[in-house]
Amino acid sequence: MTDTPREGGYRPGYEVAAEQVLELIARLGLRPGDPAELRAVEEAAAVCRHGFDTGRQDLFDEGDDAFHTAIATASHNMFLQIAVREARRLQAQSSLIGLRGSVGGHAAKAVEEHDAIYQAIRAGDAEAAAHAAATHIDNTLDDYRREIQQRLFSSD
Repeated sequence: MTDTPREGGYRPGYEVAAEQVLELIARLGLRPGDPAELRAVEEAAAVCRHGFDTGRQDLFDEGDDAFHTAIATASHNMFLQIAVREARRLQAQSSLIGLRGSVGGHAAKAVEEHDAIYQAIRAGDAEAAAHAAATHIDNTLDDYRREIQQRLFSSD
């Protein structure tokens, strides 16, 4: 695969392919479910926001995990469910090596991105949901890249 230009540099082709797959999944999977499933997404987003507002990393993480899991469950898309489960597993592993986010940093944007995703799903707007999900994925990947670069190239 070839590299693709992006703001601030180039992304390897595999990242672009992964993003395109995730956007496709979002378009296919993010749709209004039954009211209980939609409520689970809303409640998870609220827990995440409460964790951010109170500075409680444990609540933020709990809400973040529940949010992504609730969307995957509501999608009734086995591929999305597996992808989310694996992404969350990798995220948990990254915490073990110290690449753990904090309630600061991207958390404020993540809370807003979760809300945008939820609102789009609630409205049944697949295009807006896919766009919001892609934005969230891009920002999260950028955060990990920045953290890795800081650790690799830090003068400490």
